[in-house]
Amino acid sequence: MKLSRLKRKHKRVISVGKIAEQFWCEMKVELKLLYDIKPSNALVRKGKRIHDEISGKASLPRPKNFIDWLGGQIYFTNLSIESFLKSGLGREVFLVTKVDGDGWRWYLSGSIDEIRKKGGRTQVVERKTRLREEVPENESHKVQGLLYHLMLDEARRQKVSRNVKRAYGVVERAAISKEFSQAVGMTERNVKAMLRTLDSKLPMIPELDEEVVVIYESQKTGERIGEVRFKAQREEIERILQFSREYWAGEREALKTRENWKCRFCEVRKYCL
Repeated sequence: MKLSRLKRKHKRVISVGKIAEQFWCEMKVELKLLYDIKPSNALVRKGKRIHDEISGKASLPRPKNFIDWLGGQIYFTNLSIESFLKSGLGREVFLVTKVDGDGWRWYLSGSIDEIRKKGGRTQVVERKTRLREEVPENESHKVQGLLYHLMLDEARRQKVSRNVKRAYGVVERAAISKEFSQAVGMTERNVKAMLRTLDSKLPMIPELDEEVVVIYESQKTGERIGEVRFKAQREEIERILQFSREYWAGEREALKTRENWKCRFCEVRKYCL
C-alpha cells in the first residue's frame, strides 16, 4: 500500500537523479522509498557541498518550505542563464520539463551542473567527485547527462512556468517568505513572476551540441581525474524513459542489479532479499 502511494507520487513528476539511480540498482531506489532512507554516503554529501559552493548557495540558510526552496532554485537559475548568455558559462540550472509518451505525460525535474558555449552551441556538462583516482564505468551517470540534455533542449521551446504549475500545483500568488528572500538577496518574491523571467531567457539559449560531457574530479584535491563524452541520441533517451516509466507505472517489479559488488557498499542491503 505504501509503495503504491509512493509510485503514484512519482507518476506525475520525478527527478532525473532518481531515474539515474534506477540504472544503478532499481531495488535500492524502492527500498530507500519504502524505509524512508536518506543518503548517508560521505561522497554524496561532499558532492552536494561542492555544488553549493560553486553556485553560491553554501552560505545561505536552509529553505523552511517548498516554495522557498523552489523560489531559490528559480532565482539562481535566472542568474546562471544570465551568466551563460554573457560569459558562455552557467552553473546549476534548475528545470522542470514536460515529456510525453504513448498515453502518458511526465514532468522531469533536476539541476544541470553546467552549461557552456561550444562553437556557437550549448553543451551540457555533468560533474562528479570521486574518492578513487580513476574514471568509472557508470551507466547511471550517462543516463543523468542524457536526460539533462533532453530537458534543456525541450525547455528552450516550452514554458517552464506552465510546467511548474502543473507539476507542483503552484498557484499564481505563491510567494517566497520575506526572511528567505532577504537572506538570499531577492528583489522579487512572487514565484510566477520569477518563472516568467525564466521563460523569457530560455529561448535565448543557443541550439544544443549533441555531445554531453561527464567530468570526474578528485574529492581530495579537486583536480580533474578525467572525463567521458557521449552523443545524445533521441532513441536511447526514449528507451531510458520507457524503462523508467514501466516501473513507476506499476507495469513491472523493481529489478535488482546483477553486479553483486555494488551490494557491499549499499546502505539498504539489510532490507534486500
